[in-house]
Amino acid sequence: MSRYRGPRFKKIRRLGALPGLTNKRPKVGTDLRNQSRSGKKSQYRIRLEEKQKLRFHYGLTERQLLKYVRIAGKAKGSTGQVLLQLLEMRLDNILFRLGMASTIPAARQLVNHRHVLVNGRIVDIPSYRCKPRDIITGKDEQQSRTLIQNSLNSSPNAEVPNHLTLHPFQYKGLVNQIIDSKWVETRLQKFRDLRMEQKTGRLNRLPKRDAAVVKRQLSRLQTYLGGIKYMTGLPDIVIIVDQHEEYTALRECITLGIPTICLIDTNCDPDLADISIPANDDAISSIRLILNKLVFAICEGRSSYIRNP
Repeated sequence: MSRYRGPRFKKIRRLGALPGLTNKRPKVGTDLRNQSRSGKKSQYRIRLEEKQKLRFHYGLTERQLLKYVRIAGKAKGSTGQVLLQLLEMRLDNILFRLGMASTIPAARQLVNHRHVLVNGRIVDIPSYRCKPRDIITGKDEQQSRTLIQNSLNSSPNAEVPNHLTLHPFQYKGLVNQIIDSKWVETRLQKFRDLRMEQKTGRLNRLPKRDAAVVKRQLSRLQTYLGGIKYMTGLPDIVIIVDQHEEYTALRECITLGIPTICLIDTNCDPDLADISIPANDDAISSIRLILNKLVFAICEGRSSYIRNP
């Protein structure tokens, strides 16, 4: 599928704000109306929408995104974090983050028309991977400087990430380091903030429409992050009930070296788990029995370790 060149408002109405695609935002309550029309979302639809958000924000084709995912899967560390680093260090995205372009398509156009220099040399490849200590400047021509200055003037208070430094009067940006994971706003932190606002009653003081949108976000985050909201580090062990449903989480555990216990049905691969327990992953009663036994054994082992370290 080629790069999307159709109407942008259509995408942000369906997927939400996509700052890389357009600086416009959907009207408040649009997401809520879409949710009420569509009903309950399947796991496939949720994952498809998240992939589309990634594609349309960074302006990637299906083939490009697949290539980045494969590279991230082979690298050490979290696949998701490595993928994010690869996408954020693209030249077109760096220009967008610095504020030299209003959107990523505008940044790509600057690069394609040879208005951008990296370390004093013209680079006309938007996917060029920037490295720490790279110096990004506008071409020393009136047209190039005018295009960059117009973008900087349109968003004078834009926040520049920690891994970048902008010198607006020199039309110059500096890549300090690879993107810092602390700068990236995680969904988990957002979930904690919304929970705190709910407990303190701040949500009740919002207008009804805004409060409904926030409560919908909170409900969705509770569904997917409720089990890890108090985690401050990597878990000592992960128990996976359905290997097919949680295959991505299983691969992440293997990459990070986290031991796993898997309930293995007839369609599962026991070699992917450190400890395999043959069981029917569709039988609720058997799953509850096994999980209760595992939780009891883990708690007993932890308490005995605390008493006799």
